[in-house]
Amino acid sequence: MTSMAQRIRETVQEHPDWTPKQVAEACGATRNRVYQVMHYVKKSGERKILKLKRKMAMLKPVQAQVVNANPSVTANDRQVGGTHYKDKAIQPWDYIVANKLGYLEGTIIGYVSRWQDKGGIEDLRKARHCLDKLIEVNL
Repeated sequence: MTSMAQRIRETVQEHPDWTPKQVAEACGATRNRVYQVMHYVKKSGERKILKLKRKMAMLKPVQAQVVNANPSVTANDRQVGGTHYKDKAIQPWDYIVANKLGYLEGTIIGYVSRWQDKGGIEDLRKARHCLDKLIEVNL
């Protein structure tokens, strides 16, 4: 025979989206007892797992959206959010991939490539910020 605390824990794990009142009714316990058990669970570290399960239970499944239904249209043929890269003779991501650059180098290339067409001086500041980080991590 399982204890009331164990039944409460199991019920919460099986139904992470339930309120303490619903758990209490399902287990035949008082809400106070549910709160006491949950307080103990919080102290013991199980609480993070229960919170994660609760959040996952609330998430609704998302249908994958087909972005490129026409395989003859490449990612270079379209751009989301403007034309600041599409109008370049060589798109920054093609240069980045061809030269096997890392994240920071690629970000710098992107900001420097688009600064006149999109963000202005702010993009140059962002590029400098990334460059500072690149120098910092390579010292």
